[in-house]
Amino acid sequence: MEDRDDYSVFKDERVLKPEYLPDDILHRETEIRELVSILQPFVHSRSPENVFVFGPPGTGKTVTCRYVLNQLEEYTSKVRGFYINCWEYNTRYSIFSKIGEGLGLILPRRGLSADEVLYRIVDGYRHEGLNGMVIVLDEVDRLFVNKDEGNVLYDLARATENIGVNISIIIISNYRDFLINLDPRIRSSLMFKTIEFEPYSITALKDILRERSRIAFRPGVLDDDVIPLCAALGVKFGGDARVALTALWLAGREADREGSKHVTVNHVNRVKDQVFDFVLNTKIVLNPLEKKILSIIDGREWVSGDLYRELKERGIQLTDRSFRNYLKRLHELGLISVEETRHPSGRGMTRVVRRVR
Repeated sequence: MEDRDDYSVFKDERVLKPEYLPDDILHRETEIRELVSILQPFVHSRSPENVFVFGPPGTGKTVTCRYVLNQLEEYTSKVRGFYINCWEYNTRYSIFSKIGEGLGLILPRRGLSADEVLYRIVDGYRHEGLNGMVIVLDEVDRLFVNKDEGNVLYDLARATENIGVNISIIIISNYRDFLINLDPRIRSSLMFKTIEFEPYSITALKDILRERSRIAFRPGVLDDDVIPLCAALGVKFGGDARVALTALWLAGREADREGSKHVTVNHVNRVKDQVFDFVLNTKIVLNPLEKKILSIIDGREWVSGDLYRELKERGIQLTDRSFRNYLKRLHELGLISVEETRHPSGRGMTRVVRRVR
């Protein structure tokens, strides 16, 4: 008989974490086929296209790209894949160093320029006898906080022509409009194929939660309504699987905390606010521009047109479409309210924006 103090509802709670890579990716079969098709030329020593992957947070962009990289490397030893999160590696030098380390290069911590690291990568590539490399740059927006670092995209785009290294670049962003703001020189060099990830439906989120919970939890510990409630939270946050998985994980933690042998709806309800805080405080939810917009909205009620002009006056250059997309995203996260109302001038309708959290 188990000691109640040592009992946990979990078998392996790591399965519920964002970095976990499952054996099968549910409800992203179409996107996987598209990526595989684009990268297929590598198998025949030809140059594939570059890919722009976009969609809201928590829609499977990262896990799908990592999955395809693994599948490609299992299929052929002549192609090497590199996944790089630009929150962690956000300079030209750090990105090149990460690629070099992946090729097994021993690089000194200091004393080399980014260009020197790049040419060592070329040597490593040739030494390995590779046909190509796939480089995934996740949260690519981060490179443009310091505009000069975005030039790494140009370096990689011209790699085949300039240094004889066959590279396919996959960039991942939450925003459809990301390419519009790229330097035209970079945009024309990359010539991206685009793959959009739509928000998960509640049915998809339930399937994902059931599959993960089968591995994460002991048999029979989840009450019947727990997965539907966690999936509903994910839908509330814009079809975000990370929210749903975090809710399930924290509910399990809450059950363990009180020594319960079952995870119930009450446990989920108790951790709702924690889910919000946990997801909000992870760096992959809000990029610096979103945080800046929130800080400007804070403490005031804004007519949307006035807010747009205020952002421009503060040096934040957005298209009208990008501005609307940012407001939509922040509204979906429950951070702001956007209410349609009559314009204060009495002429037509407008939107009033307020900070909620």
